[in-house]
Amino acid sequence: MAGAIIFGCTKKKPVKQATLFYYVNASERNESPDTISYEELRHADKADRMLSDSRFVFNHTRHAITAYTSDDHAPVDGGRIYYTLDTLGVIYSGSTTWPVFQILQSNNDSINRLIAHALGHIVLHPDLRCYHCNEVPVKYIAPVESDH
Repeated sequence: MAGAIIFGCTKKKPVKQATLFYYVNASERNESPDTISYEELRHADKADRMLSDSRFVFNHTRHAITAYTSDDHAPVDGGRIYYTLDTLGVIYSGSTTWPVFQILQSNNDSINRLIAHALGHIVLHPDLRCYHCNEVPVKYIAPVESDH
């Protein structure tokens, strides 16, 4: 009895998924966030004031984080403090008045690890979190009691 056994094998090449970016808001949970392209990521505005910057190494690559604020020219209650990562743009933005913020996320795990590492660097470096640091502190003078 003669027979033939035929096996078929198809190798599908993995489809490279496009990297998508989106900002996660602290004030709301959005199951399907609006995605933006890399070119649409927010960057520093020329009118904003740079507060400080710092460098760190992640996966053998040097990165720079810069802190900015728009508080000097923003409308009342509209000021923001934000951090840019040299390779991405704005990774964190928070109000200088209200308890709301946004964090950049991606569908790429490597990029999300870089963002998480950068946010950790911000937390560990007080000079990056410094806001109103260069202002002259107000000196409190206690009232003098009179004998009258």
